[in-house]
Amino acid sequence: MAIFLIVLGIFFRFYHLENKIYWHDETFTSMGISGHTLAELKQEIVNEQVTSFSTLDQYQYINPDRGIDNTVRYLIESDPHHPPFYYVLVRLWAQIFGDSPSEVRILSAIFSLLIIPAFYWLCLELFGSSLVGYVGISLVAVSPLHILFAEEARQYSLWTLICILSSAALLWAIRRETFWSWSVYSLILCLGFYTHLLTALVAIAHGTYVAIKQSFRLTKTALSYLCGTLVASILFLPWLLVLIGNVDTAVTQTSWLSSKFDNPFSLILSFFNRTRAVFFDVNLANDTPWIDFGTVDSPTLYIAATAFSLFLLTYVVYFLFQEISSRKGLLFISLLGFFCTILFLLYDLIFGGVISSVFRYHLPFYVGLQLVFASVITLHIFSDQLWQQRMGILIASSLLIASIISDVSIMRNDSWWLNEPSHTSHEISKAINQFDSPLLIIDDNIINLGAALVLSHQLDSKTHLLSMHEGHSLELPLEYTNIFLLDLSYSQNLFEQARQEGYSLRPIYPLKRLWKISA
Repeated sequence: MAIFLIVLGIFFRFYHLENKIYWHDETFTSMGISGHTLAELKQEIVNEQVTSFSTLDQYQYINPDRGIDNTVRYLIESDPHHPPFYYVLVRLWAQIFGDSPSEVRILSAIFSLLIIPAFYWLCLELFGSSLVGYVGISLVAVSPLHILFAEEARQYSLWTLICILSSAALLWAIRRETFWSWSVYSLILCLGFYTHLLTALVAIAHGTYVAIKQSFRLTKTALSYLCGTLVASILFLPWLLVLIGNVDTAVTQTSWLSSKFDNPFSLILSFFNRTRAVFFDVNLANDTPWIDFGTVDSPTLYIAATAFSLFLLTYVVYFLFQEISSRKGLLFISLLGFFCTILFLLYDLIFGGVISSVFRYHLPFYVGLQLVFASVITLHIFSDQLWQQRMGILIASSLLIASIISDVSIMRNDSWWLNEPSHTSHEISKAINQFDSPLLIIDDNIINLGAALVLSHQLDSKTHLLSMHEGHSLELPLEYTNIFLLDLSYSQNLFEQARQEGYSLRPIYPLKRLWKISA
């Protein structure tokens, strides 16, 4: 069964990668590959002059005169909160295998495949049981969580892989207690730092586990952990200095995290909605909860799916804390899975932020959740009690069926809720492509610039672009009759400005944020 599910997982990861929309975040991966910076893009197009969409191609594909050093320069100047390991790898990949959206995504799909054996290793180290490992990789192989991140040209499949590998390497190093085992852990941890900044929280979770297991004494194991983490931190120091030196840019690029919410219940609802998506995701979620919490197309299915997820989660937690035999590995799972998540939830509940609503920030928690279910299902299926065997089969069957249904749904759609704010880009391009010599107007808000990069992969060559400085007065070129205004930003300053200046704005239904504009 495990082999069949792995084969199925391979199919879902690589099927029609070219048909998925190349969404906002992915276009900035391609900008990094191109070696250009965000400032260069703005200088090129944000000049209130009409330009061709083909101008954007140089920012989406490899430029022969720009190398890996330019990719790193892009990160330093435009995206310093994203460390360079994934971007250097994807640049090298694109040079060898191609830089089209589907070709770039293959690297993420490969990282996602490597998660399967890495998860098996973690189960062996954590539970000492190959049975838990086989159940675990069966769940991971078809999990919609991993399918979704396998299909996008971002670093999150790699980060998930490194979180799993570093956790398994830590347990292996504790068991072996050799210089080389701790060196492997230190190296993987360092690569994690250079992949995503939140790896620091994973390292803290690891350190807390070591401290508790060593009874807060400075034992050989504790010293080895401290030395390994110190070496990884020193090796990461160069990029940490880059981040400190460009902190204003990092703050600007992550300003959307400063959004506020007023309803704690909505935050909890959003969190459970995303937790359910680890095993069951048929596009019910919304990745902009600070705009519209809980907005779904099928409320009955949404409520039923969330209720079932809460039942499973409640049962699993109850079982873990009731059955003494199931507690092996519980401390490690709790620290790995809940440290980041509880920290983000507490911050949002106290200060009203939205960090806990960002699906990708909870990847360590979702890995921990899959470890819990793998352990509980194995304990049930191989229990001496018949009712537990049946319950284990029911839980495993439910999760696998839900995951496969989700994977089929993902396979049949060209966009997903994770692709906000780009999930309607195909509809936008189809609407604009129907007109002769259309002109699209945007402003220099980062979301709208990203939208232009997304649409550059979809719009006909006859379409032109006019990009305005935010707040500047709007003047429509007289030579164009089919003019559209697109404003996907949360503030919608461009739309409000056009409305206040007296322009006629006709919405293009059923799309949101796209209008046909005229004097």
